[in-house]
Amino acid sequence: MIPKKSKLARVRVYSSLKELTSMKGVFPALPNEECPFVMREVTRREIAGIPNDRYVVMELKTASGGHRISHGNSPEEKVHVTIGLAKQILEQMSSVRFDIRKLSRISGGNDEPPSNIFIPPIREDMMSDCIAGIVEDFFHDENSCTICNRPYNRMEFCVLMHFYFKYIGILRKESRLQFSTFLQNKVFAGMSHFGERTYNTYATKDIFVSFWNELKQLKVDFTKHPKLPPDETESILKPAFQEIGWAFRHSEYFCELRELRKNLQTFDI
Repeated sequence: MIPKKSKLARVRVYSSLKELTSMKGVFPALPNEECPFVMREVTRREIAGIPNDRYVVMELKTASGGHRISHGNSPEEKVHVTIGLAKQILEQMSSVRFDIRKLSRISGGNDEPPSNIFIPPIREDMMSDCIAGIVEDFFHDENSCTICNRPYNRMEFCVLMHFYFKYIGILRKESRLQFSTFLQNKVFAGMSHFGERTYNTYATKDIFVSFWNELKQLKVDFTKHPKLPPDETESILKPAFQEIGWAFRHSEYFCELRELRKNLQTFDI
């Protein structure tokens, strides 16, 4: 977002941004869906006026010299920059991340033995990629996200995801330790912030324990988004639980699993 400043300063920033977006040429002044990356010569004041929730700006060099820029100087200093759509960059980063995950498996980069946490024919590597993709869709590399108008951190998300897997009956090993170990080794690649003790702390909170007991008597339709606002008699966690389940149900891998199940039903064995 454009940072809050005095009224006069905001007028100047918006004026600079207006000048930037009105630049004529073959390419647009700021990226769009047809042209997701552009190169421009702009002032540092104009850079400050580019909304950072929609665009990513990479400084290349000053307009007068050939060296790369590391720190800002005068607001009027001109800089050569590459401007990209934040959405496009996040998608490319996500694509590269998954390519690295797959190459690591092919080359034997992950020496962790299979956990056998899922019931066959679910493939652990495919499921780990599916989980990583959905976590990325919700969080976009942030530490928290908003689901159904309520904030959740990664641990809370993973507890609800664990409940979902248990609810639909695809886990052969259901304990918190086994699930958190799988996530740490196969999904989050041993990230220090994701550990068994921290996960267990969240999973044993009263609100999650009560919700799991409630789920045992509850019918949740994952073909639909949750109803908002939720019923007053239901847990405040139910909408997020249903939305997470909806995301998995509509993921590419779960569609493949449903196709596999349909094909297996035709076998005369």
